[in-house]
Amino acid sequence: MRPYPTFFVVHFETGGDTRNLKHPQAFWQATIDLMDCANQFDAKLTLQFNPQRAKYILKDPLKVKIVRRDDSIKNTQLNSLCKRRMHP
Repeated sequence: MRPYPTFFVVHFETGGDTRNLKHPQAFWQATIDLMDCANQFDAKLTLQFNPQRAKYILKDPLKVKIVRRDDSIKNTQLNSLCKRRMHP
């Protein structure tokens, strides 16, 4: 029996003071950890970002590549980037 194709939708809620980017910055590592976990199980994710978190990600081209799962970033690079806790 073939498994049914499945994907997961994750919606990131706004948190903290929406006039600054401290909340998305504080939870960036959790976003990376979630993506890493999904990769380990070959799970497909659809990530839905609120404007606050999208603005935080769009400020850094490397974060954009990570979220898009850009092929130019290998899993080993992603793992090492995760460990550094990227901040603006």
